[in-house]
Amino acid sequence: MGIPSFDESEIRALATDSSYDRGEDYYASGAVEKLTLADDVYKAYVQGTRRYTVKVWGSGEDLQTSCTCPYDWGGICKHVVAVMLAILRQNEGKRAVKVKRAPAPKPAK
Repeated sequence: MGIPSFDESEIRALATDSSYDRGEDYYASGAVEKLTLADDVYKAYVQGTRRYTVKVWGSGEDLQTSCTCPYDWGGICKHVVAVMLAILRQNEGKRAVKVKRAPAPKPAK
């Protein structure tokens, strides 16, 4: 599958103007928490009205996202925008994203 790859223009294309603007605000206010990468899937929590779980995986035409919020009005929600911006900013700044690895198997007895 590969680590998700996208740029700001792709985020804008996936979101409505309103969702993008609100997602920028969420990102700027520090609402994105605990961004991790495991098995080529980014996962983070976004504090909005409630705490929502966001996942981003795939690349290009296969880019996929999910959020636990009830948004269903076309395009990606503001929470997904915020997480995607966090991923971009961390990658641009060469800041580390916490990588979760599967635990090592226990030796047989």
